[in-house]
Amino acid sequence: MSNVPPPPGFPAPPPSGGFGPPPPPSRPGGFPTPPPAYRPAVSPGVPGGVPSGYVAYGQPASAVRPSAGLGKATIVLFWLVTLMSGLLALAFVQRRGSWDDFLAGNATLDDLQKADNLVGLSAVLQIAAQLTAVILVCLWARRIALNAKARGAIDVSPGLACGGWWIPIGWFWVGFTQLRKSMTAAHATSKNLGRWQAAFVVVGLVGVATRGFTGNIDLGDSQQEVSDTLSRQGVVGVVSFVLFVLASFLAMRAIKEIDRAVSGG
Repeated sequence: MSNVPPPPGFPAPPPSGGFGPPPPPSRPGGFPTPPPAYRPAVSPGVPGGVPSGYVAYGQPASAVRPSAGLGKATIVLFWLVTLMSGLLALAFVQRRGSWDDFLAGNATLDDLQKADNLVGLSAVLQIAAQLTAVILVCLWARRIALNAKARGAIDVSPGLACGGWWIPIGWFWVGFTQLRKSMTAAHATSKNLGRWQAAFVVVGLVGVATRGFTGNIDLGDSQQEVSDTLSRQGVVGVVSFVLFVLASFLAMRAIKEIDRAVSGG
């Protein structure tokens, strides 16, 4: 009996034993209902219906954070360092003038001491401004590197972007290299980044080269030796101020370019 086909118009019996999955429900026309199509989760509000966890091409990633504020603060600190450099140059020139007045009998030892104090105060203020500027540029460069990685960069190191400015000798290129890689990841270039780096290197090398050239004033020096030392210090101070102006200007231009390209602001 099991081999007898069912009468016409009756459905086929279930498999032997009556067990097994039921047939799929039929739609009109006798065709089974297909399973629901797979649709990935879509992030609401993202143009193009991008699946959740992905970023549309050309769209900023959610992890990208603004860097313009840190960039502007860094620029302000750079110009403050430049201002302190100008104050130090002025203090050098004024001390040379006080020395000349002292030799001519128009100034006292107290006047020389005041001139020395102004030089010392200006130097301390410049060092403090430089340290603060380095801290700000570290924070800004780290933010740029993090934003570059959020946009898909794989060869950018936020650690080197932040700490490279403290590496002896390495501060001339480590941080700049990470900024350049961040720009490359953003498919952009900065014509002022290389110029800023060149000016930064010149400022550093001139500062090291002239440190021994300017000399110190000793009690045993003759009047002419003191005059020559004060003159050299005045010239070096003015030259350093001019270089700081150039470096700060180029840094300002480069920072704005990098902010726009990497962080979009």
